[in-house]
Amino acid sequence: MPASTASVIADLLIDPAAQLVIGHRGASGLAPENTLPAFDLAIEQGAEALEFDVRLSADGVPVVHHDPTLTRTAGWPDEIAALPLARLRDADAGATFCPHPGEFPYRGTGVRVPTLREVLDRYRALPLLIEIKLASASVAVLDEIRRSGAEGRVVVASFDYRALDPLRRGNILVGAARRDIVRHFAAGFVGGPRRPPAAVCFAVPHRYKGRIEVPTPRFIAGAHRFGRPVHVWTVDDPATAAGLWRRGVNGILTNYPGRLRPLRPGPSP
Repeated sequence: MPASTASVIADLLIDPAAQLVIGHRGASGLAPENTLPAFDLAIEQGAEALEFDVRLSADGVPVVHHDPTLTRTAGWPDEIAALPLARLRDADAGATFCPHPGEFPYRGTGVRVPTLREVLDRYRALPLLIEIKLASASVAVLDEIRRSGAEGRVVVASFDYRALDPLRRGNILVGAARRDIVRHFAAGFVGGPRRPPAAVCFAVPHRYKGRIEVPTPRFIAGAHRFGRPVHVWTVDDPATAAGLWRRGVNGILTNYPGRLRPLRPGPSP
């Protein structure tokens, strides 16, 4: 892919004027989260970017999975970090999936936990928002991004600030860690941030622990002052999403892209 095209793809996630529908672990309300079927369905339903999580297998392969164990997704008690990739391939990542009543049900069987490389190679035309779950995965994630030539298509974030150090040195676009979000939120009470955040964008929960709203007008305005977009997770209610877009939020991470895509303001990217 030409470098100029890759740059345009990456720019969608760091554009403070953009308003995106982002598939949260894919269309994970309708297909098993963090799997290729969920990502494919998100794109089919109009998602303009994909978000997913990365951990390391026992043999050091970056794989796409949120939880530290396979219990919730596959019904296995094993930890991801304790299983080599070959063994992980035996797990059905959709074994426990059950959509909400009335939703279109997922019909596949035997869905595998994908590797990061599979996802990077399969979705070359979409921006990808990657969350590293553990700092131990950072170097391997950086290596896979480079091998796939995906430097211009990804933004990498993590709750752990240290996990992003190798990415910063590797000239990858790096999103906000928990520490960055807390500092930016607190700055809103004392007149806003005084210098540009190091992170290229913020991906924040709509409400911290279900109570404290994070993307307040002050938070968003402070980010936009320095050209930093704000993406919010996880929002499945169309009315809530519409309100956040009116407030100036740049991306909505949702389990149901098809619900929100018709409401997204502005032209398609």
